[in-house]
Order: sequence, then structure tokens, then C-alpha cells
Amino acid sequence: MTLVCSTKKSAARVPWSRYGARPNSKTMTIPILKTVSWSILSMARSAPIPMETNMTDQLVTISYPVLSPVVDPPFNYLAALYFLDSGHLLYRRPLSGGGYQSKFVSLVDAAAAFTQKDIDTGWLPAGVVRWGTCSEGEYFVYSAPAQKVTLAMTKAGDDPQDLTVPIPRTVLLGVGATYYLWAVQTKVFDPNADAFHAPFPNVYDDGHICWGQNRPGPAAPMSARKVWELFFGSLFNQDLAAGKSQKLDNACTLLRTLHGQKAGKFPNADLVPVNKSIRLLIEHILESR
Repeated sequence: MTLVCSTKKSAARVPWSRYGARPNSKTMTIPILKTVSWSILSMARSAPIPMETNMTDQLVTISYPVLSPVVDPPFNYLAALYFLDSGHLLYRRPLSGGGYQSKFVSLVDAAAAFTQKDIDTGWLPAGVVRWGTCSEGEYFVYSAPAQKVTLAMTKAGDDPQDLTVPIPRTVLLGVGATYYLWAVQTKVFDPNADAFHAPFPNVYDDGHICWGQNRPGPAAPMSARKVWELFFGSLFNQDLAAGKSQKLDNACTLLRTLHGQKAGKFPNADLVPVNKSIRLLIEHILESR
């Protein structure tokens, strides 16, 4: 594992003698059992900082060997933010009388501290149950209740047919420019509810929506309902329709049957389970970003 220090202007060299023989590069390799990474905002204090550069008000990113759960960096500091193996962020600062103050902080809190700006989504529209940011941009989770919709469906060579059908409660996830759709059987949104395949064509087995020529744009909480309406306002075909019904051969047959029966409620028992909860599905997708 390595210890690497850098600043805005030049590489900062740590006095390697306190850690062993100095290698030929600015990187020191030490055999260890476990490492942890942290970012430290180092500001000048009464004692000098043991580096050959001025680290005042500069952000230093370090990967440093840890032989115990928490270890001080090799220079004076006011506070440290540890990125733990568990995925949590641990804030830690030394107290003037000795000892330390430590607490877990959220990514939002850390971002606000480094940018010195408050983060406020504003008033979120109805149905948006989660919002955040990731490497691909914004993401949101939107849930619409069970209701009736009118779909346009076509077969090869046929004119589109309007089908008015009941649908179950749906959950839409937007991440960057990618969107996912699932169904749930609950009357109200519950992240721990079992997820089911959306009983519609144009949705892959993993929930990923195939938009065809439609372009919903990047995910944003204020556009969640419009994206949901764009999906149900699209022209549906036979693509990706199989495996969406317990009793019938595909989703198109199911929707045409519900339209012909003038059904008032979607048969939730016919939904095909994903065998995961909504929470696990969404967490897996977000963690893979």
C-alpha cells in the first residue's frame, strides 16, 4: 500500500526517515494488513507542519497504512475525515485538552463542509421519495400509485391500438440518463416492499427502460413525473414483453386482456417477482455507479 501526498502547486514530501528507508520515488510502500483513506484539511497551527511545502488552507488526499483502527497523520491537523471500509465517513478532531471528538457524517454534510455551501433540493414534487447525486449526476426515486392509464400498442404492420388498463403501483429510478421501472403490490410506497417486474413491454429484466427514439434527458427530481408520463405515453410494441405475467405468455397479451375485460384493478397476483426488495435493487444500482 502507498502513502501519496500532493498539493495544488507541488508534490509534498514527507520525512520518510520516521517510517523507514526512503524509496526513490515520492511514494512509500509498506507491507500492512489493512488501509484506510482520508482527506484532511490542513491549516497552519502553532507547531510547524513537517512537510517541505506550505500546506496552509490546502486539501491533501492521502492513502496511509493503518495498523490500528484510527491513526494520526504525520503532520499537525485541525480535523480529519476518514473514508472507512464500511462506506461510512468518520469525522475526527483532536481536543485541546487531549483526546478526540469523533462522529459519523453523511456525504451531503461532507460536501457542504468542503464547498461551504448549503445543499437544498427545494420543494420536491409529489411522488419523489429520494434524491441524491452520484458520479453520473443526479438520481431520484419516484413512485406513482396504482391507477388507470391509456397505452398505445402496436403489432408489426398494424395501426396503434389504445388500451385503457389498470396498472399497479410503479417505482421509477432515474440515474444520470438511465431509467429503471418496477412494480410493487403495496398501496403506499415502502422501500422494503418486494419488487416485481414491470408488466409492460420495453423494459429489460433488470428494470432498465428501452426508450427507443424517445430521449427523457438527465434525471432530475422536478422532471420525475414527466419522465413517468413519457414512458406510458410511448408507443409500445412486442419488444421485451415476455416473462411479465404469471398466467399469460407476455405483457402485451396481459394488457389487451385487461382492456377487453374493462378491468377496474390490476391483478397483483399475476406480477412476476424479482426476488429482491426495492431498497436492495436501488442500492445495488447506485453502488455500481
